[in-house]
Amino acid sequence: MRTFIFFNYDERDRLDYSQLVETSSETLRISQDLTKTFVSYETEAMPSTIQALTSYTGPLTYEETLTILNTSAWLPPAPTI
Repeated sequence: MRTFIFFNYDERDRLDYSQLVETSSETLRISQDLTKTFVSYETEAMPSTIQALTSYTGPLTYEETLTILNTSAWLPPAPTI
């Protein structure tokens, strides 16, 4: 089962991506205000690279992650006509 963790974007370079599903900081999705991002992992135990972060929210399920990503903090603004 894939598990998700949200954290401060400025900590992205502290991660060991070999422990994660994502391959590098360049593949991360970033919140609209450029302050948050998230990663995922597929092991039962939380990887040590995540435990070393000073800020994180989780672990979260896929459904919980989708709920967060469907908020205005993550969705692009609607185009104006």
